[in-house]
Amino acid sequence: AVYVRELAKLIASSDYLAVSCDESTDVSTTSRMSIHVYIERNWQREAFLLALPEVEGRPDAETLYALLVKSLVTHTSLSHAELAAKCIMFAADGASVLQGEYMGVTTRVKALALFVSGMHCMSHRCNLAAATLDNHDVMFIVVNMVRSAYNFYVRSHVRSAGLVDCQSTLALPVHKLLR
Repeated sequence: AVYVRELAKLIASSDYLAVSCDESTDVSTTSRMSIHVYIERNWQREAFLLALPEVEGRPDAETLYALLVKSLVTHTSLSHAELAAKCIMFAADGASVLQGEYMGVTTRVKALALFVSGMHCMSHRCNLAAATLDNHDVMFIVVNMVRSAYNFYVRSHVRSAGLVDCQSTLALPVHKLLR
């Protein structure tokens, strides 16, 4: 309870707020929404897990939006108007229920908060890009190149020492090759 109160104070004292969410079903087949908030403090972005509420009923845009707003109001102690004024970014995965142009959660958040920008969550975009690259020859070539470089250095103490020298010369942190 202390953490929740302190987090609410921290969010209330911040000038801006960014929010991200994702809906998923856990191993017990319970649908939950993970809600994160991001604030700026001392020129550093700080991320916090705000809530992990259970999604009751069908996980459509209307249900998820209502749950998102309810969780934000409940856990931040901000009014709808204060949330609308502070929220500048909303991110979610690319599912149509979250990113739908006419009825998605992002569209509804944009209607609530005038200055909010919506985006497809970067971690989900990276995952999609990696999955796409996995199906192309270029990824096979890159993986083989990295393996070849690793095998070149790991099989010789002299070469490993040379790699350490290169890292030191370039003022890079020295990393030991693991087998």
